[in-house]
Amino acid sequence: MMELAVATAPRLKKKKTQAGIPERRECAFRAYLDVLETAAWFRYQVEPQLGDFDLNIEQFRFLEVLHREGPMSTVEMGKRRCCARQSLFALAERLAKDGLVEIERETLAAVEVEEARLPREKRGGERAGRRVASLRLTEEGQQLMAVVTRRHAKLIYALMRAIDMRETERLSRTCRKIREGDAVKLIKELMMED
Repeated sequence: MMELAVATAPRLKKKKTQAGIPERRECAFRAYLDVLETAAWFRYQVEPQLGDFDLNIEQFRFLEVLHREGPMSTVEMGKRRCCARQSLFALAERLAKDGLVEIERETLAAVEVEEARLPREKRGGERAGRRVASLRLTEEGQQLMAVVTRRHAKLIYALMRAIDMRETERLSRTCRKIREGDAVKLIKELMMED
């Protein structure tokens, strides 16, 4: 009996096909548009409920940060909300007028600087430090946010029932990851020629 010798060819590894840069850019742009559309849809769904409390989405977000994290400086709030100081102050003033937020302004002590480094008109005179403001919810604001947050969380939960808990957690992680960014990849992509 003669056996046939079967020559075995080396197995070829299946090459992973990676999407090219134009395809990845197109995919990223589509995802961006989906995020914008979903954010607009959420806004449309939740604004009527917030309107029942005489709030809009920006006011709710501002109050929610103070409710969850406690008093903070306007600088810190501006960083958290990614907004300009003027917009932040206009919003804070409106909420203060409604009795929901308290704005406490103070002037810090002047920083020690050599006299020679100061402009001539400020030498020898009394100098004031930087002006800062801190924000906190009033008692009325805390009571309102306790009610609004409970009702709003129920509506959001109902709207998010379209996806399961694992997808919800993944969505949160993905959104945080996008906001944190990757500086190296960002610069690399912006430097790349089209």
